[in-house]
Amino acid sequence: MKTLKILAFIIGLIMIVFGFLGFASFFATATNEDGMMVSASPINDVNGIAVDSNGQIYIGDGQSVSIQAFSKTGQFIFGYTFPGGGGWFAFGIDNNDVIHVVTARSNSYFQYYNGKCWN
Repeated sequence: MKTLKILAFIIGLIMIVFGFLGFASFFATATNEDGMMVSASPINDVNGIAVDSNGQIYIGDGQSVSIQAFSKTGQFIFGYTFPGGGGWFAFGIDNNDVIHVVTARSNSYFQYYNGKCWN
């Protein structure tokens, strides 16, 4: 019985450490002054997937309130963070490869193109 308690304690400790590392990685996302991500962030809460005319794949993440772009081969290219008020947002890409984002909590609308936010 004592061995089982020690094992449960070790498993719990491991879960706490990995949970903290996942939480901390949210704050470690590197961005430039325009809010453009220069390194990938873990995707934990998928909020949608879209593909542009060049075949780049865009994945929205509700936890980091970001959209990350990946090449056809899965390499991170760039990403956008935006003030979403935490949580849910929707996005799509039009025929001109402009990304349109609508947030629920902050009730905002953003447009992104070529690494820049238009609003």
